[in-house]
Amino acid sequence: MKRQILVSNLIWCLAGIGPLHAENIAGDQTDRYATIADGRWLNQKCNFLKIELRREFEWHLAEITKKIHKKLDSASVQKVQSTARKVAEQRKCDDEQNSIVVGTLDYARKLSLQITGATYNVDKYYKYRSDNFRRISTALGLEEMCKFTTQLARQTLAILYDRVAKELSRRKKAS
Repeated sequence: MKRQILVSNLIWCLAGIGPLHAENIAGDQTDRYATIADGRWLNQKCNFLKIELRREFEWHLAEITKKIHKKLDSASVQKVQSTARKVAEQRKCDDEQNSIVVGTLDYARKLSLQITGATYNVDKYYKYRSDNFRRISTALGLEEMCKFTTQLARQTLAILYDRVAKELSRRKKAS
């Protein structure tokens, strides 16, 4: 467990996001974040949104997460995400859930604009993914030198690295 927290904190550190303490955040902000995370996990399960909208949703959630992470420690953010995922996994993939995902994306757009002042465009998404690629590359390099994670964690980082590299490669070819 301590190793997982260490890896989590390393990843957040590499992301340039420093954890603070949970008591500094209002429950309302946590609830709003959980709602958006739930919608994202529900879409992951049911695949309602087209690729462009999935990317936009991911970007908004990442922007909101950065802001939330300034008020919540890593363990609290992970708990919100984990709970949202469990809730989403119990839902059916029907029209009602599709409406929830679409509504949650709209909510994410509004909250992201409200708390960051930023609006989405595809170039921002690819910058976000490029930043992810750099962080994953750094994490893999550190892991190679230090060997502080499990084999599963190393494999997960390698898979993420390959996925992001392929996505960025496709983007470069399309340009």
